[in-house]
Amino acid sequence: MIQACGPILYIIVLNSIQAHGQSREYLHPLDPLRPTEIQTCSNIVRTTQPTSTGWNFIWITLAEPEKAILFPILRSREQWSRIPRKCFVVVIERNYGRVFEGTVNLHKESLETWHALPTGTQPMYAPQELAAGEQIFRNDSRVKERCARLGYNDMELVAGEPWPIGYIDDRPEWRGRRLLQVFPYGLSSRDDNPLAHPFDFIGIVDVIQERVIAIEDLPVHHQFSVRNRNVGVSVPQKDANYDQILLRGNFSHSRFRTPNPPSSQTKPILPNNHPHVNQPPKYSFKPTPQHVPYTPSYHVPLYRYKRYETKPQPSQVRLNGKELQWENFQMRIGFNGREGMVLYDIGFNDGANLRPLIYRVSMVEMLVPYADPRPPYHRKAVFDSGEYGMGVWANALQAGVDCPSTAVFIQSTVNTLEGTPQSKPNAICVFEEDPGLLFKHTHVRNGRITHARGRRLVISSISTVGNYDYAFYWYFGLDGSIQYTVKATGLLDTELLAIGEDTYGYGIQISPQLNTQFHQHLFAVRLDPMFDGHLNSVAMVDVEQDSAETGNAKNPYGHAFTTRENILETVAEGCTRINPIKARTWHIFNPSVVHPNVKEFSGYRFLPMNTAPLLMRRDSPLYPKSAFTNYDVWVTPYNEKEIYPGGFYLNNRGLPEVVKRNPQAPIKNRDIVFWHIFGITHIPRSEDFPIMPMEETGFSIRPHNFFLQNPSLNYGITQIPSPRNLG
Repeated sequence: MIQACGPILYIIVLNSIQAHGQSREYLHPLDPLRPTEIQTCSNIVRTTQPTSTGWNFIWITLAEPEKAILFPILRSREQWSRIPRKCFVVVIERNYGRVFEGTVNLHKESLETWHALPTGTQPMYAPQELAAGEQIFRNDSRVKERCARLGYNDMELVAGEPWPIGYIDDRPEWRGRRLLQVFPYGLSSRDDNPLAHPFDFIGIVDVIQERVIAIEDLPVHHQFSVRNRNVGVSVPQKDANYDQILLRGNFSHSRFRTPNPPSSQTKPILPNNHPHVNQPPKYSFKPTPQHVPYTPSYHVPLYRYKRYETKPQPSQVRLNGKELQWENFQMRIGFNGREGMVLYDIGFNDGANLRPLIYRVSMVEMLVPYADPRPPYHRKAVFDSGEYGMGVWANALQAGVDCPSTAVFIQSTVNTLEGTPQSKPNAICVFEEDPGLLFKHTHVRNGRITHARGRRLVISSISTVGNYDYAFYWYFGLDGSIQYTVKATGLLDTELLAIGEDTYGYGIQISPQLNTQFHQHLFAVRLDPMFDGHLNSVAMVDVEQDSAETGNAKNPYGHAFTTRENILETVAEGCTRINPIKARTWHIFNPSVVHPNVKEFSGYRFLPMNTAPLLMRRDSPLYPKSAFTNYDVWVTPYNEKEIYPGGFYLNNRGLPEVVKRNPQAPIKNRDIVFWHIFGITHIPRSEDFPIMPMEETGFSIRPHNFFLQNPSLNYGITQIPSPRNLG
């Protein structure tokens, strides 16, 4: 079973606000924990569960109330106080590594549940643990000796990148320990890009015992062997900076590494007169100043028509606490350390009727496996959400940089390892933008042009996890459409190549002696639909050639094609894959609502981007932990404990276990959850270095016989041609 929050008992609203004589107003039951609530939660744990060594608070988050209790009163403000407000906590006992989870009732200020988890259970890694792992690595005498051999005597000019270990079963002596693998890099200066100077070894750090338990050599030749290490092994000397201050020579630190003398085996990769040896091309434009406000402009000069010009429209974003309203959409915005932003209770005002669309949706997991088969690179399979946390590593967004100057920003809060609140200023931004035309048609008989300039709502956050930066965008259109886009940028992870070696087909040599490995970024989104109510169904829809052969009375000219709709009835049938050959989509609908004209069920159509699946072999020992990628779409019965597709603790108890447990569980006309796995298969290129332009993936859901007609019709404008140009 997927453990979302262990055994959770749910919540009353903790706090009331008395402001300027107004009546008392309660927090919404789905609002994220406030700083005072996080502190109260950790204080109660320390008081009720004392330990001589202390607790490391890995995660403190809102324990969301049961949907069956909350759904009927989602918009009944006066009834929110019926639901007790609670927090869920995961802690590790210092020095021992034992893991516990519990639920705290914040209203009663009491610990309601407390459970020790099985030995070997590993929750997310806190940022402080990762920082401590790097410091432990850099302080180790054996590590210092290895660095000195490579010409790095000053450990201030050695960086260590800590990674969770993706596979441990080949080292049984390591089982049950909280470990990190630390990849070292050199620095030419303290602000240098370390990934230009990788070393030829890694350290395994036990963060509970606070020591390096092993040092392992990395293969630098295309063979699997780590022998012959004295042949052509040296740290690459060429810098690869993207920092504009460093590129202009204005260094902020005066400490530099003295480069090693060039090896006699070093050969120039490119001749001096090669065009790629020169500096990057310069461009005539200058970066847009950050202070310039973003204002949509709708100018439509048309030849043969009277000049038509609209004025910029004021923003329609209305944010009241965590409740957001924009045009006909309304929703609530949440946030937690693992998922980052979470959207709740999305609805659309269809005339006088607020129609429910989605109860809860978020990006719940992300897997990044690397392709290099040479051990120990097989351990590079990291879960950026489940092991790092997208919310924990969320950026403080800047107006005019990450978001337009007109954006509205939302502050969030996570917890530190000590259990204190840590503010995440500007973790989310909300704004509207001009995506281009919404619709247009020119009437060829009377010359009239009817058109609408589009506007869309954008809700965005950005997280930096190690060398990668991920930008997440939810888009909401005037036509009722919803789109989710993930954009990846940042730095390529690199590995050392011996002089004269190649990558042997599992990466590319991005710079002299620098290998960057092929890899994938696989995302999992959990969508809890409630289209016109919480009982929904899903149909898989394929577009196919008509089965009748050419010349048949039903298909005389052989050009007919049609749709084939298969309503998914059980959990086993709900395991499906994308198929671009058949233009496959999924129709999520309410079986009790039929469109009055089309005579089909009312709902939304899910459209994937047709990305590659996980390319790891099914019989790989690494695969079970990643088995939630077996299918591109899963449909399961709603269960409030099933939030994460790989299990709460990534313990192989995710979606495959749900299906295995009861493959015949009904999903037709039920309260269901729709899961989608999608991603980017990254075959690096020279243009990705030293910093990578945005690469994106995602999906969209669009109304399908949901509205009586185009819901954005009233946004249109019709232009009449000038009389002198008629005829």
